[in-house]
Amino acid sequence: MPVTRAEGFGVSRFGRLTGVKDIRHGIHLEALPHVVGRGQMRQNEEATVEADGGLDLKWGLASDLTLDATINPDFGQVEADPEYVNLTRYEYFLPERRPFFLEGRELVDSLFFYSRRIGKRLPDGTEVPILGGARLSGKAYQTSFLAASAATEGVRTDSFAEPPALYSIGRVRLDIFGFSNMGFTVSGKDTSGGHARCTSFDTNLRLVSGTELAARLARTWNTDPSQEGYLGSVAGRFRSTDWSAGGAYTDVGSDFRVEEFGYVPAFGEKSQSSYLIFHPRVNRMGIRSYSISLNCLTDKRYEHPPGAGMQARPFP
Repeated sequence: MPVTRAEGFGVSRFGRLTGVKDIRHGIHLEALPHVVGRGQMRQNEEATVEADGGLDLKWGLASDLTLDATINPDFGQVEADPEYVNLTRYEYFLPERRPFFLEGRELVDSLFFYSRRIGKRLPDGTEVPILGGARLSGKAYQTSFLAASAATEGVRTDSFAEPPALYSIGRVRLDIFGFSNMGFTVSGKDTSGGHARCTSFDTNLRLVSGTELAARLARTWNTDPSQEGYLGSVAGRFRSTDWSAGGAYTDVGSDFRVEEFGYVPAFGEKSQSSYLIFHPRVNRMGIRSYSISLNCLTDKRYEHPPGAGMQARPFP
């Protein structure tokens, strides 16, 4: 039916499409090859030419299932990290910007898998080359999942040595009760000299309106038994029209060591926090609302074992 320009073109005015048959979707495969060349010529020296290349693949196996793979990736066009000066003893957290490691990132807690460890820079500035990686991610039957691995090349300099390594993570998260979830994670780093791994369980529950509960439990597995420990935390909060209350308890053992593949916010610490807030709405005498709060925070640190020199930041 003809319509005027003033009426616009809404979906309700679209015509009826009929007679479409035998439609098949493509294979949803995207390939991005890249080649880098470099030539150098100096006086009284032979000219040198270097070439390198790689391949990035993305394959949509199904509407909710994606396979990504990369061989000799090149992140030269990725936005560089901002310059910073760290004058503290805590490690600076760098957000992930490389495309291959962004897919499915919402499922991963950086505590158990910090992708910036892959292809990291050594203290002398040498960058560890990434040989390749693969990742399978998707969602089916209220279950989100991710399985990824990446291999790095060994590097040896005058001051530092980094062996060839394989970084891996497997994550499953199940949506339950409408707005709650529970998940299980296995992550780690394997080298010819040993392994460092971690398994963890977590849950986030929305019990009733305004009430939430979160908990997680993790254990490390290491070639060195002295670096095998536990992490546990539980937190809850309640909010109504006039009141808010909450609390959290965290216990991170001094032998809970995942810094080879994770970003450790704290180690060797017990902490608890709680709060109670009264925030009524009055809407009188020009005052819309006010609040009165009571907060409590305690923190206890373990004695660190000899040689425990890893950097960390306070647990949130």
